[in-house]
Amino acid sequence: MRKVLLTLLICSFGVVVFAQQRAVPSKQYRNIMLQKEYTQPVKGTGSMDNQILPAYKNANFFTEEEIGKTQYDLQTNQMTQNRVYLFDDGTIGATWTQGFDPPSWNLRGTGYNYFDGTAWGPIPTDRIEDEWSGWPSYVPVGEDGEAVASHSYVDGILYYSRPTKGTGAWTEGLIAGPAGAEDLSWPRMWTSGVNREIVHVISVTYVTYNGQANCLLYARSEDGGNTWPVINQPFPDLDASNYTEIGGDNYAVADLRNGTCAFIVGDQFMDLVLMKSTNDGDTWQKSIVWEHPYPMWDWNTTITDTFYCNDGSAAIALDNTGKAHITFGLSRVMHLEAGTTYNYFPFVDGVVYWNEDMAPFSNHLHALDPYGHPSSELIEDVNLVGWSQDVDQNGTVDLLSETLSYRTIGLSTMSNVTVDEAGNVFLAYASSTEGYDNGTVNYKHIWVRARNVAGEWQNFLDLDEGLVHIFDECIYPTWSPTSDNNNVYMIYNIDADPGLGLDDDHPFQENREFFIAIDKSELNITSGAVETEKPNFRVSQNYPNPFGGMTTVYVVLDEPSTMALEVHNMMGQLVYSIPARDYSAGKNELMIDGREFSKGVYFYTISVGSEKVTRKMIVE
Repeated sequence: MRKVLLTLLICSFGVVVFAQQRAVPSKQYRNIMLQKEYTQPVKGTGSMDNQILPAYKNANFFTEEEIGKTQYDLQTNQMTQNRVYLFDDGTIGATWTQGFDPPSWNLRGTGYNYFDGTAWGPIPTDRIEDEWSGWPSYVPVGEDGEAVASHSYVDGILYYSRPTKGTGAWTEGLIAGPAGAEDLSWPRMWTSGVNREIVHVISVTYVTYNGQANCLLYARSEDGGNTWPVINQPFPDLDASNYTEIGGDNYAVADLRNGTCAFIVGDQFMDLVLMKSTNDGDTWQKSIVWEHPYPMWDWNTTITDTFYCNDGSAAIALDNTGKAHITFGLSRVMHLEAGTTYNYFPFVDGVVYWNEDMAPFSNHLHALDPYGHPSSELIEDVNLVGWSQDVDQNGTVDLLSETLSYRTIGLSTMSNVTVDEAGNVFLAYASSTEGYDNGTVNYKHIWVRARNVAGEWQNFLDLDEGLVHIFDECIYPTWSPTSDNNNVYMIYNIDADPGLGLDDDHPFQENREFFIAIDKSELNITSGAVETEKPNFRVSQNYPNPFGGMTTVYVVLDEPSTMALEVHNMMGQLVYSIPARDYSAGKNELMIDGREFSKGVYFYTISVGSEKVTRKMIVE
């Protein structure tokens, strides 16, 4: 298969986009069930040359450059750190966990590189810390400075900063946990204030504290990290009365917008929670984005049926109004007996989008079911916006029967999101990709998609389709929270083989960190706001599709409206209709009876007042 694809690709350079038409893995694959051990992440107990590599363009004509290397290949246990930042002057800083000395990793620490507006620096061989560390979170601080927070082995959170980004000595500080729980771990950091002098850090205790197996604590400095007047402060809405633990990397933070601070918390075994503050962290407001069907999860007592859930990966960004935009991967799990093993379904697939204008997801077992269950609260191209692509366009996603999960367990996973100044939303995720495999499992590629300010999701784009990374495992996409008029910016990790050396999926080997600049126009986004008038309703793709009998279309109305449906064949002839009648606001279900239809392509049109939306469907 590799040779055939390679030949085709050599003959067809250029940007390849995939339309929104959704296909899914077969039901047989979706019902494959595996057992997995849930373990609290463990912090653990090569030579590289120093040459500067030139930037080059992959077959999709995106500017891309290798900026770092590592043999330590686990970059996060769940949600990805904020690790790259585009500054106002066009310079960029990027970080990752770096290690070259398995299996002890005594020299593990933060890999750092800097783009000075003209070129990236040499690929680093040394960490910025002077002791064992990892999990860097990177932010601007002060008028022109930068800071990194990472965790040490025993001391707590290491805080490194310098007043001028890209140059000068780093000053080291320490944020230690409370007595008996000094070893804070897995930090996330953001900054606020007029000159970004207010530094905020969240992290978890590595041991039981405050009644939780791991407790999320908050620290704040108002002088760039010199002093920490707020330290080891728990969040009352996330304490032991709400959740039995907050695991390592089960949270992600947003860059400050419109005076608003925000972060999310959640995984497969607790609610997905949004926390927001408009007063620099003095008080916090909690919102539940997805309510878990089994609250107060306890591995010894919680026994479950199968349920659909967040797969462990999620991300958050704020727009210029301070509104939160959140994405997360999907999975399906069950817990059959006491103990820390659980079952999951590795071919369950989907990426969800949510913002604060949308209703939260309920605790129904099928609320996050991406396969058309009557109780599903997902609507394609509204809040179900990512999935493994039907690359060969044959109507099904054809993957090999084995797959490797990471600490996140979705087929499409590691979602990341950013919002530009105009309000366009950019999604990235790592997805097992049809047609690209090593004979055993399919490689994950990075897929991106954009939502314009009119609320319309654009076509999918495979960043790795071409001659550069088609037979690499491409994971951990991380957007810069800032962009410019023309481009959005990302770093991601590239491995020769699927899986993790750290999890014994393959031997330890060189992984590469890549930076990429993506022209917004390739995602069908203009440099300014899109002036398309937003309709007051959203229409799903019919499901199932293709179909041979009945199929369902969901329409979400912003307000009570009169609505009608018509189906036309390829000749434009009307073959089916649902007469206009009044419908209530919210999600409405329309059934199309295609039992009398001939095989072929049809178009269904939803009319609400003077506005119309038309989509294609296939009868087989």
